Amino acid sequence: MRVPLLVFSSALAAVIFIFSSPQTAIGLENVATVHGGVYDWYTLELLPNAIVEVNTTPVQKIVATDGTYSFDLPSGDYVIRAVYYEGRLLYGEENITIVSPGDFTLDIVMFPPIDENVFDNDIFDDWDFPEVEADHGWIYLIVTSMAVLTALVFLYRLRSRKPKKREPPSKFKVVELPKDLKEVLDVVIQNGGRITQKELRKKLPYSEAKVSLMVADLEDRGLLRKIKKGRGNILAVTT
Repeated sequence: MRVPLLVFSSALAAVIFIFSSPQTAIGLENVATVHGGVYDWYTLELLPNAIVEVNTTPVQKIVATDGTYSFDLPSGDYVIRAVYYEGRLLYGEENITIVSPGDFTLDIVMFPPIDENVFDNDIFDDWDFPEVEADHGWIYLIVTSMAVLTALVFLYRLRSRKPKKREPPSKFKVVELPKDLKEVLDVVIQNGGRITQKELRKKLPYSEAKVSLMVADLEDRGLLRKIKKGRGNILAVTT
């Protein structure tokens, strides 16, 4: 009975020595717990059954059945990657550096992969991915939203643009006339469409006889109307 008792005592002493050594204590003290959730970028809801992996040695990989994960990591630099492919393919990754023990929360937001080479990393070599096309619906949503916004801005500017001020049309007829007749008609129009024949002669460089002939010509054309008043005449433009 003494031999087995001696062997048991030696083994117990060895175990106590190992766990009481400074190196072992330091290793346990430097381990940190990193945990978080795996979220859909659009709905911000947890993604159950996402696969989460961290590049420790050896690699740690879990299936986040409820959309959450947790790893115990010693000091060092790590990349935590996650993949979700139930009906659509989503991918996310986060970097973390452990320098001291503690409890750290690191959530991963999953996006549709734009780069087709995102899975070329060696740590994914043993993952059996199904043939699923990347979901680019969010790209179309953004492009469509920008197009609608541009159209609304264009319509707003078009409706808020002030119309150019247009000159009111002249109430008098515009016809092709010889230069001298046009000059007579312009003087009458500039005077408000009505003038005495005496006043008209003063404004023109023509003789009284020529002015009388031009007034008669304009009357025949239906552009002027002569109204007798006392000893003189009032000339009015016909409209």
